[in-house]
Amino acid sequence: MWCHKLLNELDTKRPMPVDMQEEIRNHIFDECKLHNTSPEDILEFYASFRWRLEATPQIAKYDMPETDKDVEDANNFVEQELNKLLAHNLKSYLENKSSFHKKLADKQALLESVKEKLTIYTDALVPNQKELDRLYHYKTTLERQQSAKLSRLIQLEEFKLRKNSMKAINK
Repeated sequence: MWCHKLLNELDTKRPMPVDMQEEIRNHIFDECKLHNTSPEDILEFYASFRWRLEATPQIAKYDMPETDKDVEDANNFVEQELNKLLAHNLKSYLENKSSFHKKLADKQALLESVKEKLTIYTDALVPNQKELDRLYHYKTTLERQQSAKLSRLIQLEEFKLRKNSMKAINK
């Protein structure tokens, strides 16, 4: 990620190079356009995400500009606000954005781990096809045996009833 690269290149003993500041401002400008918000809201979002333990914060969004003049005014406003940002604001933005991406990567890894475990548990709960076929075969065999035994029991009951009725007639 570009913010990790810039953080690694940043020398804390020297002032932040102007070209690095410009690159960071360009990224913030792009995010402002993407989310239709101000640089302050972008910086606040990443700072609040880094330091808050509650649910993920949302980026404040403004109404979409309707005319070219509105777009130009919004871009000018963003440019003015970006020029007000000092090197320490930009560094803080880099650190917070880097932390944001690290947390996202951690969450993604956790999600992948859960998906993997879910697959393992699902496979453990459901027998493989060969085992299922064997169980269905046993089930079918047992049902046929039960049906045959029940038919035989009914025949014997009928035979017993006929025998008893014959004895009653003969007496």
